[in-house]
Amino acid sequence: MSTLGLVLIAIAGTGLTLLVLTCCGALVEVFQQLEQVRTTIKLDDKPIPLELRSGGTSVTDLGLPPVLAEIPEMILIFLSSKCVTCKSIAHAFRGGAPERVWFILETDADGRKELSAALSTTESRIVWDKTGQIAKVAGIDITPSVVTLSYGAIVRAYAVSSAHQVFALIPTVLPAAILQGNGDEPAIAASTP
Repeated sequence: MSTLGLVLIAIAGTGLTLLVLTCCGALVEVFQQLEQVRTTIKLDDKPIPLELRSGGTSVTDLGLPPVLAEIPEMILIFLSSKCVTCKSIAHAFRGGAPERVWFILETDADGRKELSAALSTTESRIVWDKTGQIAKVAGIDITPSVVTLSYGAIVRAYAVSSAHQVFALIPTVLPAAILQGNGDEPAIAASTP
Protein backbone atom coordinates (compact mmCIF):
# COMPACT_ATOMS: atom_id res chain seq x y z
CA MET A 1 0.00 0.00 0.00
CA SER A 2 1.33 3.42 -0.89
CA THR A 3 1.86 6.34 1.42
CA LEU A 4 -1.05 8.15 -0.19
CA GLY A 5 -3.34 5.21 0.62
CA LEU A 6 -2.24 5.19 4.26
CA VAL A 7 -2.83 8.95 4.54
CA LEU A 8 -6.33 8.60 3.06
CA ILE A 9 -7.16 5.75 5.48
CA ALA A 10 -5.93 7.85 8.43
CA ILE A 11 -8.01 10.84 7.29
CA ALA A 12 -11.10 8.64 6.81
CA GLY A 13 -10.59 7.04 10.25
CA THR A 14 -10.22 10.44 11.89
CA GLY A 15 -13.32 11.72 10.09
CA LEU A 16 -15.32 8.65 11.14
CA THR A 17 -14.16 9.04 14.75
CA LEU A 18 -15.24 12.70 14.77
CA LEU A 19 -18.60 11.76 13.26
CA VAL A 20 -19.22 9.08 15.92
CA LEU A 21 -18.22 11.45 18.74
CA THR A 22 -20.53 14.16 17.34
CA CYS A 23 -23.43 11.69 17.14
CA CYS A 24 -22.82 10.49 20.70
CA GLY A 25 -22.74 14.09 21.94
CA ALA A 26 -25.99 14.83 20.11
CA LEU A 27 -27.62 11.73 21.60
CA VAL A 28 -26.60 12.78 25.12
CA GLU A 29 -28.08 16.23 24.48
CA VAL A 30 -31.37 14.70 23.22
CA PHE A 31 -31.70 12.54 26.36
CA GLN A 32 -31.01 15.54 28.61
CA GLN A 33 -33.68 17.57 26.81
CA LEU A 34 -36.13 14.67 27.01
CA GLU A 35 -35.57 14.47 30.79
CA GLN A 36 -36.20 18.22 31.08
CA VAL A 37 -39.43 17.90 29.08
CA ARG A 38 -40.62 14.96 31.24
CA THR A 39 -39.89 16.96 34.40
CA THR A 40 -41.58 20.10 33.06
CA ILE A 41 -44.81 18.35 32.10
CA LYS A 42 -44.68 16.14 35.19
CA LEU A 43 -44.38 12.84 33.34
CA ASP A 44 -42.23 11.19 35.99
CA ASP A 45 -43.07 7.53 36.41
CA LYS A 46 -43.91 7.81 40.10
CA PRO A 47 -47.02 6.79 42.01
CA ILE A 48 -49.34 9.64 43.01
CA PRO A 49 -50.03 9.85 46.76
CA LEU A 50 -53.72 9.68 47.69
CA GLU A 51 -55.17 11.46 50.68
CA LEU A 52 -56.26 9.09 53.43
CA ARG A 53 -59.19 9.54 55.76
CA SER A 54 -58.28 10.46 59.28
CA GLY A 55 -58.52 7.62 61.73
CA GLY A 56 -56.72 4.32 61.55
CA THR A 57 -58.55 1.99 59.23
CA SER A 58 -57.38 -1.55 59.86
CA VAL A 59 -57.55 -4.92 58.12
CA THR A 60 -60.44 -5.97 60.37
CA ASP A 61 -62.42 -2.88 59.27
CA LEU A 62 -61.82 -3.99 55.67
CA GLY A 63 -62.98 -7.53 56.38
CA LEU A 64 -59.55 -9.03 55.68
CA PRO A 65 -58.01 -11.88 57.67
CA PRO A 66 -56.81 -10.73 61.13
CA VAL A 67 -53.47 -12.51 60.56
CA LEU A 68 -52.50 -9.56 58.31
CA ALA A 69 -52.30 -7.38 61.41
CA GLU A 70 -49.17 -9.30 62.43
CA ILE A 71 -47.20 -8.34 59.30
CA PRO A 72 -44.84 -5.36 59.78
CA GLU A 73 -45.36 -4.01 56.26
CA MET A 74 -47.36 -5.17 53.24
CA ILE A 75 -49.35 -3.78 50.34
CA LEU A 76 -52.86 -4.24 49.00
CA ILE A 77 -53.22 -3.75 45.25
CA PHE A 78 -56.72 -2.59 44.24
CA LEU A 79 -57.60 -3.64 40.67
CA SER A 80 -60.78 -3.61 38.60
CA SER A 81 -61.70 -5.81 35.65
CA LYS A 82 -63.04 -2.71 33.85
CA CYS A 83 -59.59 -1.09 33.74
CA VAL A 84 -57.03 -1.95 31.04
CA THR A 85 -54.12 -0.73 33.21
CA CYS A 86 -55.38 -2.96 36.04
CA LYS A 87 -55.32 -5.95 33.70
CA SER A 88 -51.76 -5.19 32.61
CA ILE A 89 -50.68 -4.93 36.26
CA ALA A 90 -52.36 -8.28 37.01
CA HIS A 91 -50.52 -9.86 34.07
CA ALA A 92 -47.22 -8.48 35.42
CA PHE A 93 -47.74 -10.76 38.46
CA ARG A 94 -48.43 -13.85 36.33
CA GLY A 95 -45.28 -15.56 37.64
CA GLY A 96 -46.23 -14.93 41.27
CA ALA A 97 -46.08 -12.17 43.82
CA PRO A 98 -44.15 -11.75 47.08
CA GLU A 99 -45.96 -12.91 50.23
CA ARG A 100 -46.41 -9.31 51.38
CA VAL A 101 -48.60 -8.51 48.38
CA TRP A 102 -52.38 -9.05 48.44
CA PHE A 103 -54.88 -8.21 45.72
CA ILE A 104 -58.32 -6.64 46.16
CA LEU A 105 -60.22 -7.22 42.94
CA GLU A 106 -63.45 -5.48 42.05
CA THR A 107 -64.98 -7.46 39.22
CA ASP A 108 -68.02 -9.08 37.73
CA ALA A 109 -68.20 -12.78 36.73
CA ASP A 110 -66.74 -12.19 33.25
CA GLY A 111 -63.80 -10.12 34.49
CA ARG A 112 -63.13 -12.57 37.29
CA LYS A 113 -62.01 -15.25 34.82
CA GLU A 114 -59.41 -13.03 33.20
CA LEU A 115 -57.97 -11.67 36.45
CA SER A 116 -58.01 -15.15 38.02
CA ALA A 117 -55.97 -16.51 35.13
CA ALA A 118 -53.42 -13.71 35.45
CA LEU A 119 -53.07 -14.08 39.22
CA SER A 120 -53.46 -17.85 39.52
CA THR A 121 -50.16 -18.30 41.39
CA THR A 122 -51.31 -15.92 44.16
CA GLU A 123 -54.90 -17.22 44.48
CA SER A 124 -54.67 -17.49 48.28
CA ARG A 125 -53.96 -13.74 48.53
CA ILE A 126 -56.84 -12.55 46.38
CA VAL A 127 -59.92 -10.97 47.92
CA TRP A 128 -62.92 -10.47 45.64
CA ASP A 129 -64.66 -7.14 46.30
CA LYS A 130 -67.82 -7.63 44.21
CA THR A 131 -69.68 -4.64 45.62
CA GLY A 132 -66.71 -2.31 46.10
CA GLN A 133 -67.28 -2.28 49.87
CA ILE A 134 -63.61 -2.92 50.79
CA ALA A 135 -62.45 -0.06 48.57
CA LYS A 136 -65.14 2.20 50.03
CA VAL A 137 -64.12 1.46 53.64
CA ALA A 138 -60.46 1.97 52.73
CA GLY A 139 -61.32 5.31 51.10
CA ILE A 140 -60.12 4.16 47.68
CA ASP A 141 -62.14 5.43 44.74
CA ILE A 142 -59.57 4.96 41.99
CA THR A 143 -58.05 1.88 40.41
CA PRO A 144 -55.37 0.81 40.07
CA SER A 145 -54.12 1.85 43.47
CA VAL A 146 -51.80 0.52 46.15
CA VAL A 147 -52.37 0.77 49.90
CA THR A 148 -49.50 0.19 52.32
CA LEU A 149 -50.34 -1.48 55.64
CA SER A 150 -48.20 -1.62 58.76
CA TYR A 151 -49.32 -4.18 61.35
CA GLY A 152 -52.76 -4.13 59.78
CA ALA A 153 -53.28 -0.35 59.76
CA ILE A 154 -53.41 1.69 56.56
CA VAL A 155 -50.49 4.11 56.46
CA ARG A 156 -50.25 5.25 52.82
CA ALA A 157 -52.16 5.01 49.56
CA TYR A 158 -51.08 5.67 45.98
CA ALA A 159 -52.69 5.84 42.56
CA VAL A 160 -50.48 3.92 40.14
CA SER A 161 -50.38 3.81 36.36
CA SER A 162 -47.92 1.01 35.61
CA ALA A 163 -46.63 -2.29 36.94
CA HIS A 164 -43.26 -0.57 37.40
CA GLN A 165 -44.81 1.79 39.93
CA VAL A 166 -46.42 -1.12 41.79
CA PHE A 167 -43.14 -3.05 41.96
CA ALA A 168 -41.44 0.04 43.43
CA LEU A 169 -43.97 0.02 46.31
CA ILE A 170 -43.47 -3.63 47.33
CA PRO A 171 -41.88 -3.65 50.80
CA THR A 172 -38.25 -4.69 50.96
CA VAL A 173 -37.67 -7.04 53.85
CA LEU A 174 -34.19 -8.04 54.95
CA PRO A 175 -33.36 -11.24 56.87
CA ALA A 176 -33.37 -10.88 60.68
CA ALA A 177 -29.60 -11.59 60.91
CA ILE A 178 -28.85 -8.56 58.75
CA LEU A 179 -31.32 -6.37 60.64
CA GLN A 180 -29.78 -7.25 64.01
CA GLY A 181 -26.15 -7.00 62.88
CA ASN A 182 -23.47 -9.43 64.06
CA GLY A 183 -21.68 -7.17 66.52
CA ASP A 184 -19.01 -6.07 64.05
CA GLU A 185 -21.37 -4.23 61.75
CA PRO A 186 -24.20 -1.79 62.49
CA ALA A 187 -27.75 -3.07 62.14
CA ILE A 188 -29.64 -2.20 58.95
CA ALA A 189 -33.31 -1.20 58.94
CA ALA A 190 -35.83 -2.58 56.48
CA SER A 191 -37.38 0.00 54.22
CA THR A 192 -39.99 0.63 51.57
CA PRO A 193 -38.74 2.36 48.42
